Amino acid sequence: MLPGLTLDMPGKYNADMTYTGIYLYSITGGQDDLLQVHGLLHQSITMSYHQPLELPVRMAIWEIKRGRKIFALAEYNGGQLEIHNEQFMDRLQASDSGASLRISSLRMEDTDVFKVEIILTNLQIQTVYFNLTVHEPVPAPIISAYTGRDSEGRCEFTLNCSVPTNTSLIWFSWMYREGDSGYWHHANGSSISITLQNLAETTEFLCLAQNPADIKNASFHSQQICQNLKSSSRGQDDLLQVDGLLNQSITMSYHQPFQLPVRKAIWEIKRGRKIFALAEYNEGQLEIHNEQFMDRLQASDSGASLRISSLRMEDTDVFKAEIILTNLQIQTVYFNLTVHEPVPAPIISAYTGRDSEGLCEFTLNCSVPTNTSLIWFSWMYREGDSGYRHHANGSSISITLQNLAETTEFLCLAQNPADIKNASFHSQQICQNLKSSSNRTRWIKFSVLFLVVAVLCLVLLLFIKITKH
Repeated sequence: MLPGLTLDMPGKYNADMTYTGIYLYSITGGQDDLLQVHGLLHQSITMSYHQPLELPVRMAIWEIKRGRKIFALAEYNGGQLEIHNEQFMDRLQASDSGASLRISSLRMEDTDVFKVEIILTNLQIQTVYFNLTVHEPVPAPIISAYTGRDSEGRCEFTLNCSVPTNTSLIWFSWMYREGDSGYWHHANGSSISITLQNLAETTEFLCLAQNPADIKNASFHSQQICQNLKSSSRGQDDLLQVDGLLNQSITMSYHQPFQLPVRKAIWEIKRGRKIFALAEYNEGQLEIHNEQFMDRLQASDSGASLRISSLRMEDTDVFKAEIILTNLQIQTVYFNLTVHEPVPAPIISAYTGRDSEGLCEFTLNCSVPTNTSLIWFSWMYREGDSGYRHHANGSSISITLQNLAETTEFLCLAQNPADIKNASFHSQQICQNLKSSSNRTRWIKFSVLFLVVAVLCLVLLLFIKITKH
């Protein structure tokens, strides 16, 4: 557990737990399948029946079900997809002999219940329903910090996470990390109260805002409050860590309030013992002295904050700001800027799936397609439409689901200090297949056993008949 970190609100805290698997429960029946599918506005979604079919597909008929009314959507036959609904014209693509249907450029009005009748070559019909819900993208969350104070070596503050619009069906959760370690789950909810002992300035808090189809995040470094409190109590120069994303923008800002107005600000680059001029803010004007940053700097807060746009990898450096107040007092601040490449989209691979006595067991591995350095992985999970919970850190996890909990979703987070990407995996992608193959295996075993018993009975009857004669 993070030393000196206490929770002042209820929440699940998993920092000192190790996971080797998780047991979740669900109930499945023998009726037609109803699968929940979540899509993101303007993106694509595939409605796919993951259970293997015993015979090849002859044709597939797709329909839209609204209450008791059925509307024709599309029909796949002879390798051709014929679309019957104008709303989806040029937006449908079939695969798996028509058993899977991809909808592109999703619209909010695409939210509906879809029905597919999969007709096999023996004319057997498998009916599946997909409850598709299209969601708007989650707005980028905003973190606000309140009531920061330094009391006997403790830095205390409250963080609130919100989104700028009243978008419905968004829930919040928090993660944290120390330095460059992986994130740990902290709590669920939009607000958390934090107490850090010994001014743990390297602690970062990550707010995740999510709906069933999208997730966005924002980060807050405790040093934004704690180092300011430390500075006000000790009077030393500050060194603030700033992480930026390639081609994006970053603002180096000194958050401590000044006793007097700022007269001017001098910005420099510090490389070892050498100092290079960067820019100077005076009388409302910013004068740039470094060709590397020409047309990429913008000052605010009377020059106490400096924004660098279109970040380059070579912008990684230590920046020094001398903030001169009207009484000629100088406040010196250092910013250690590190520019990172974007995190590639992660890929989830599943291995060794098997069904044993109602248990669906498999291993998930998360990786990125390039050898980008400084990327760490963590896993979250949820059942149905509930919020995500932290599961484990690391690129691989071993899962055991009881009773084939087919609605369980696992989310892999691949991240560096400036960026985060995710990929999801639904347990039904393995568990439903295992369920089907397990049922077939049981029927095969039963059939073999039945034949063996029948043969033995026949032999016994023949033996009895022979002995009587």
